[in-house]
Amino acid sequence: MTVSTSLAGIVQPPSTTLLATTAKTDVFTASDKYVQKVVSVAVANEDTSSAILVTLHWHDGSSDHVFWVKEIAAKSTEIVSDIPLSLSSRVATQKIKATAGIANKVSVTVISVADYAAQGGGGRI
Repeated sequence: MTVSTSLAGIVQPPSTTLLATTAKTDVFTASDKYVQKVVSVAVANEDTSSAILVTLHWHDGSSDHVFWVKEIAAKSTEIVSDIPLSLSSRVATQKIKATAGIANKVSVTVISVADYAAQGGGGRI
């Protein structure tokens, strides 16, 4: 399935997190100043010999929800770009979290777009 959408806003710098433990780890926290649309998540397995199971969750302010699970082959990267998420922390802190089956081998990079107009201000930086 392919999803195509036009996203207004300003592309933000990438946010990269090494999953240092096998516990659920915050990899992205939405701004409390504007809506952020997550347009891509890159999940890289740096292990040279083992595939690693990775799970991505989005947090709505009170609960975690699994939205992606995949075993990432050794020395490879998976790009999640067909599930755009619109997140904001104005009312409740919304996040993306990740877990990996092996510590210190998986990095998660989140690319988002700041959508100032979606907050009702219509302003620019």
